[in-house]
Amino acid sequence: MGRATHRPVPCSPASRRAVLSSMPKDFRAVFIFYEIEGSTTAEIARCLGIPQGTAASKLRRARA
Repeated sequence: MGRATHRPVPCSPASRRAVLSSMPKDFRAVFIFYEIEGSTTAEIARCLGIPQGTAASKLRRARA
């Protein structure tokens, strides 16, 4: 799964924390690994011990 290019939305650090803390824990972990750490879904899957498709699915749901 390739990284999509998108424009960052300007928001305050407090707003970012609020959004991240409102996510379910398993979605938040995948989102942070992918968007902040720059990990691939394959790397995330290995790290979390889940199938790559599950990592990709959790990422899509975290972004929704």
